[in-house]
Amino acid sequence: MISAGLSAFRNVLMSVTPNAWILALGVLLAGGSTGLVSPPYGAAISLWIKENKQGRANTWINSGTSFGIALSGVGAILLTENWRLTYLIYAILTLLILIWNFQVIPKVGANPRLRFEKGQLSIRGVKVNPLSLASLF
Repeated sequence: MISAGLSAFRNVLMSVTPNAWILALGVLLAGGSTGLVSPPYGAAISLWIKENKQGRANTWINSGTSFGIALSGVGAILLTENWRLTYLIYAILTLLILIWNFQVIPKVGANPRLRFEKGQLSIRGVKVNPLSLASLF
């Protein structure tokens, strides 16, 4: 939910930007919002999607955010003179999707059998493999 809110804020910010610095901030937030999407949706997939289809579902989630960003860029190109309007339209779409997700995704505590344990954020003991190293670049 935070990611969708951040994405909507970013789109509104880009639609009303008074200068290149604010536009750059919107672009920076665009990159961050996609990273925030993956963990909660990955958890939802592990709960509601059959194990043999989880890889495909995760792929669609991760590529879906990229499709959205690419689509917003295409919209900005097609409406070059009104590119701000494009980002305002995407902000509205993002808010509609946020409302839909809020209604569809179960609330924490709504199902007492469903519990997520909070982990500790630590890099101790983490082994770096080539794939992890490649993801940094």
